[in-house]
Amino acid sequence: FCMGIRIKEYIDAHYLEDLKLSAIADALHINPYYLSHTFKSVAGISPMAYIIRRRIDEAQNLLLTTDMTITAIAMECGYHNSNYFQSVFKGIVGMTPGRYRRTWKQDAP
Repeated sequence: FCMGIRIKEYIDAHYLEDLKLSAIADALHINPYYLSHTFKSVAGISPMAYIIRRRIDEAQNLLLTTDMTITAIAMECGYHNSNYFQSVFKGIVGMTPGRYRRTWKQDAP
């Protein structure tokens, strides 16, 4: 359980970087299979799914709190391809980043 928390803390500190399972495992001196299994038992999702979720959460925050372009937000959140970022965002949130920003900004007081 304690290792699961260490893994989560490491990911939380580095999720905007180009993270790979093997790099996380090396940093924590554990086997990638053990890392994946342990993290999933604690968090309920795979480490890579968690990283994607964290990145999209950060993107949602930036869409609503900044005037950064969607491409700049994609880069800031670890995506080097804006189209791929928009596809991942839509898959998780259910709408494109542009629509998300328009929908939630117009509802703000």
